[in-house]
Amino acid sequence: MIKYHFFFWSMLLLGLSCQSAKSSYQRIAADLSLIEQSEFNDFSSAERLQAALYSVDSLIQVADDLLPKEDPRRLEHPFSPILNRLYQYRAFLQTYQSDASLYNIGGHLQIELTRGKGPKSEKINRCQAILRKAPEYYQAAKTKLAQADTSKLRLAIRKQIRSLEFLNKTYTDSLQHLNQDQEEDVQHCRYAIKDYIAWCNSQLIEQSQ
Repeated sequence: MIKYHFFFWSMLLLGLSCQSAKSSYQRIAADLSLIEQSEFNDFSSAERLQAALYSVDSLIQVADDLLPKEDPRRLEHPFSPILNRLYQYRAFLQTYQSDASLYNIGGHLQIELTRGKGPKSEKINRCQAILRKAPEYYQAAKTKLAQADTSKLRLAIRKQIRSLEFLNKTYTDSLQHLNQDQEEDVQHCRYAIKDYIAWCNSQLIEQSQ
């Protein structure tokens, strides 16, 4: 009888523990959804990247505290899918610290020029807004790339060269003519791209030493 009661209470405590872990993991999943909904992208600031990484790392720490890595329940539903989401989203954020090729103003301009069939004036305004962000955009990229990957630096340089070619020919031809303000914005964008190319080259040199 004593053994039976011990077994009964042991199973009850295990069940309560499992239910507690499940509810806690559901809260973790809800918090992660809020972070995911912020739609982080290459225009997001370095501060936002650090804040998002800190939040995800904190959620992973809570998840690990609830179910240590040696706990077999981590491989079961609903724990495993939530853990996978956490690690996948952290990996997604970390690409903005390592993949220099993700930052490419020329790509955004090309998308705007080919988007829909709206009036050309609207396209010009959207493109001009992107051009004006170029200096801040590339400066933030250099700040975010704390762990720049060598192969991605080479790819980034190639993509920036294509962006310069696009600005010098296709962009101006597509819009036929630019007003004086936009010509200045294009020039500032060129400077920002060239500076980013130089920065990528300097990172390659540092990594080769």
